[in-house]
Amino acid sequence: MNNERINLARLKSDLYQHCEECNQNDNCVEHECLVGYALLCIDYANKSGTTLIAGGDKLIPMHDAKPYNLEFVAEGLAQTCIECKNCMDNHTSDCVIALSRNCLEFAYLQQPLPYSGNVITYLVDLAARDAALAQKTKEAFQYKK
Repeated sequence: MNNERINLARLKSDLYQHCEECNQNDNCVEHECLVGYALLCIDYANKSGTTLIAGGDKLIPMHDAKPYNLEFVAEGLAQTCIECKNCMDNHTSDCVIALSRNCLEFAYLQQPLPYSGNVITYLVDLAARDAALAQKTKEAFQYKK
């Protein structure tokens, strides 16, 4: 993990915003919450010094049915796109950035989207699923980068 290129602290901060507003924050079971799981993955990456979590995609709590705000998801997706672009390493679904993105996709779309490592292609694929989410993600990406 190259800490100079990726900013997991920024991604964690963006994700934690949901926790601050969540009505279940005091009783959160992190491995049962999409955002909680993404935060666990980020903490693991920071402690272990690696962005790879073998089999991490199989542990995503897809049964989390809490409502997630469009703007929150778009901001988070934009930050994952920035971090993925900054990483410049081989793309893998077991990467903490990909896991975080997948958690956000499950939160709003109820399924993950393919990600080739190209932000423009991702936004096109996202627009095919949800035009409003794609537009907000694009706006957030342009603002953040």
